[in-house]
Amino acid sequence: MDRRTRCLRLVALPDGHSAGQLRDALIVSLGKLPERARRSLTWDQGSEMARHDGLAPFPWERGTNENTNGRIRQYLPKCTNLSLHTAEDLRTIEHRLNHRPARR
Repeated sequence: MDRRTRCLRLVALPDGHSAGQLRDALIVSLGKLPERARRSLTWDQGSEMARHDGLAPFPWERGTNENTNGRIRQYLPKCTNLSLHTAEDLRTIEHRLNHRPARR
């Protein structure tokens, strides 16, 4: 999530969510963003972020992701089998969340 604009980006992990798989998927996804946007990114600090050293070139900050996680859970409750959702499903959820009014 971009801290300034509150723009959310969901990244599909169809092959699992190990630290290495997440790192590789984020590098691809973050590589598509301008450097300025990468400087205000925030995300959860779960065990899947254990390989964060591979993301070191991408500036990031801890921020408002707990609120964002709650918003995401409205569409993808905990224990949801995410493999049932396509990348297009995630783009739809992302679009809905990014275009929904939110208090700042």
